[in-house]
Amino acid sequence: MRTIAVRRIVSTTVTALVAVGLAGFGLGSAEALQAPQPVCQTIHPASKNAADVRAAVGKLSSCLDGLQKASDAAGRTAQVADEHYLKAKASSVAAGKRYTTAQQVAAAATAKALKSRARAAVVAANLARSSGADQAANLILDGGGATRVLYKVSRMSQLSVQSTQIFHDAKSDEHTAKVLAAKASNAAVSSQRAAGTAKAAFTDAKQKAKAAASVVAQQRSRQRSLQAELTALEAPRPSASSGSGGSGGSSVHLANLPANASVAARAIAFARGQIGDPYVFAAAGPSAWDCSGLTMAAYGAAGIGIGGHSATAQYDLAANEGKLVSYANRQPGDLLFYTDGGGDMYHVTIYSGNGNMIEAPYEGQNVREVPVRGYQLVGQVARFSG
Repeated sequence: MRTIAVRRIVSTTVTALVAVGLAGFGLGSAEALQAPQPVCQTIHPASKNAADVRAAVGKLSSCLDGLQKASDAAGRTAQVADEHYLKAKASSVAAGKRYTTAQQVAAAATAKALKSRARAAVVAANLARSSGADQAANLILDGGGATRVLYKVSRMSQLSVQSTQIFHDAKSDEHTAKVLAAKASNAAVSSQRAAGTAKAAFTDAKQKAKAAASVVAQQRSRQRSLQAELTALEAPRPSASSGSGGSGGSSVHLANLPANASVAARAIAFARGQIGDPYVFAAAGPSAWDCSGLTMAAYGAAGIGIGGHSATAQYDLAANEGKLVSYANRQPGDLLFYTDGGGDMYHVTIYSGNGNMIEAPYEGQNVREVPVRGYQLVGQVARFSG
């Protein structure tokens, strides 16, 4: 069921959200993302005068809004597939360990059965030497009389029953252990197959997200060129620099914090220090990150463990330890989570205050500080800062 769900996420969500999202802008399928977007690509000013260039800039901006929405949809799908793959890998490792343990139990049960068989053989041999005519002779010749001989016969019968039961129990244990080992083996194979399916799903989603982000980047470059052309045509005037998309003057290096800085402050400072680093699936530094790798390392830099390299694992630990707080009461340093409603968290970020968050978003995008997005945001945050 899990592998089917993962495949469905990629085959339907990527195709539907991305391809349909771009349909109004001249793209009929996700594969069309591999080429420059035709509608935006064909937007050019009718002439070199400022009015026509300004109109072209406006049209391109509108076109880019649609492209960005589709790119964000592809990014969310990749985030979901990323989390499914991380969980599937962890499940595969756990199933492999259970299989190894089951093999050891089966081997121990087999050894026990062999020992029980040997013990039963010894008892059987002793019974054989003491049975038949020998028992009749003892009945006549034994000075203790019939009572003593009958006691011996009864005792031998009990030993025979006991040895049979010992051997039976050992064989039963051996059979049970082998059945468990077979089940564990099937589970290990199934988990490994699921991890492979999840990996293929993520790879597909990642490629589509990267292609979508590339199209947006190409058209933004054209937008900047047109804007520069418009600026040159208009009367010169000072313009405020928009910066490089980083955190501007707010970047704080971890080493510059005071010794008594709070856990939240240290986690935020670490995360800000990574702004501009690329997103790479399953990366946890030092120069590339995925979403949960960044949050894990940020809190690790403050000496706090938050549940491992998985958005779902981090949320579950917070829930189990009573560290979930209403989003309405959020504070800087809290972890924000996103879910598609299936029970898992596909994305995690660090709330940095003033309505902003720091995140490692998805393939094709770098670590960044941006306004908090409300879409699919979980209504509780995790507060590991105390």
